Amino acid sequence: MQNPSDRGPNIRDQADSAGNPSGAGGARAVAVVVEDEWFLRMELADALVEAGWEVVELTTGEQALGWLGAGGEAALLVTDIRLTGPVEGWDVAEKFRTRNPRLTVIYCSANPHEEMRQVPGSFFFPKPIRMNLVLEACGAPPKE
Repeated sequence: MQNPSDRGPNIRDQADSAGNPSGAGGARAVAVVVEDEWFLRMELADALVEAGWEVVELTTGEQALGWLGAGGEAALLVTDIRLTGPVEGWDVAEKFRTRNPRLTVIYCSANPHEEMRQVPGSFFFPKPIRMNLVLEACGAPPKE
């Protein structure tokens, strides 16, 4: 049985009236969660929403790059490394960081930690993740 959130991008606060992706000019700071395991994605998203973030949930690297290419802007990226499809979390983080050099990047993965692939100043947490460490690393959402 497929989880409803696996049907495609789940943007908790949908596009604005101008058709911009959530977070492109919104009132709250946006966190993008890229995770193909639906339960972990849901758990991360719920914790971030509770901490005050507007959350965009995506299941593949291709979806994440498409969202970014459509004008999406984020202050935080939480990504798995090995995702469904050819685009890895390493690639997603590099593209997002190019768009926003101040972007906080958190990798959560059961894959080996490859420090050479990480974007500078990012965090790596092995799975199973400890949510309190992820929330501490991302901090409070920045004020708009």
